[in-house]
Amino acid sequence: MGSSENPVPLWGTIMIGIAGGLFLLCCVVLICKNCCCKRKDPYTSGRIGYKDVNAQQDTIDSKVQPELESVPIFNEDSFGRLQFALEYDKHVEELEVTVIQATRLRGTATHLLDSLLNCFVRVYISPDFKRIFDTDVVHMTSSPVYSKTFIFKLPYESRHKKTLVFGIYHDAFLVEPVKVGQLRVPLGAYDLAHRVEEWHDIHRPEEEEKDTNLGEICISLRYVPTSRRLTVVVLEAKGLKELHKESKEYYVKLSFVLKKKTLRRRKTTSKQSTCNPYYNESFVFDASLDVLQEAYLKVVVAVPRSSPFGGRSVPVGCLTLGAGAKASTSASNHWSEVLGNVGRPFVHWHTLLPVASK
Repeated sequence: MGSSENPVPLWGTIMIGIAGGLFLLCCVVLICKNCCCKRKDPYTSGRIGYKDVNAQQDTIDSKVQPELESVPIFNEDSFGRLQFALEYDKHVEELEVTVIQATRLRGTATHLLDSLLNCFVRVYISPDFKRIFDTDVVHMTSSPVYSKTFIFKLPYESRHKKTLVFGIYHDAFLVEPVKVGQLRVPLGAYDLAHRVEEWHDIHRPEEEEKDTNLGEICISLRYVPTSRRLTVVVLEAKGLKELHKESKEYYVKLSFVLKKKTLRRRKTTSKQSTCNPYYNESFVFDASLDVLQEAYLKVVVAVPRSSPFGGRSVPVGCLTLGAGAKASTSASNHWSEVLGNVGRPFVHWHTLLPVASK
């Protein structure tokens, strides 16, 4: 019996032919690419002359390298650099100060990393302290850009006695800002005839200058021993120090303290748009005569939490009334009058003193 062979189907023959044709086509393409496409000689093709090299270098420099004058020369001993601009208008006697930017700011504490700085710049003219301006806080950078402009009233002839002060602060969360640098610019060094724009080294932070003229406050005190009530009336204040052009808003805090422990706190309402606020608000503290011999009343005038200071309450000045703490002569006399003449109110003006740092 003879064996029978299975013939290949027609469709199989067609598929084998197509596959073979594609394989041959790929081989032909590879051979042509290797034989016909010669490698370019970098020494014989596309040669560039010296003029072309210089032209290309100028183009690259213009794109990636700024002008040399705009690059701050960094001093390793400085606490960073600050760029600012000055422009003076003689017609209205106003100095326009622009805080442009800072670079390479340094944290003063070992645990304060430069990359974690949240800095703002405080600007004022010494020794006037009539205007104190703050830029916005720029977060998480040692090279913040501000581009913030402030205007100071400045008679041209008085510029020789004035110094423009830039204080750089790290805005620490829930605590007082930390001063990380300072720059003092004597205005007498400039004729201010033209706009000035400069970079300056930031120096080691110095102790904060204090303005001795903080204002005055009028207080009325009366003590009635039968009811054991000390009545304190905050009448008015005058000549309060203006911390910011938008900070003409003041309130008064009262703290009744015995043996360094605050027993009770009170505060007045805020008065806006004036450095001479009128309150006429009364507060009562319960205390025996023996307690008043050891206690004292602390009076603090402050600017409430507001946007110019990033939501922080800023004290302007304070006053201490009582026997249990160090007080000025006028404050001691006022307290003695009240305790020596019970039942009668006594009214006195008092000069505000700087608030001691904690």
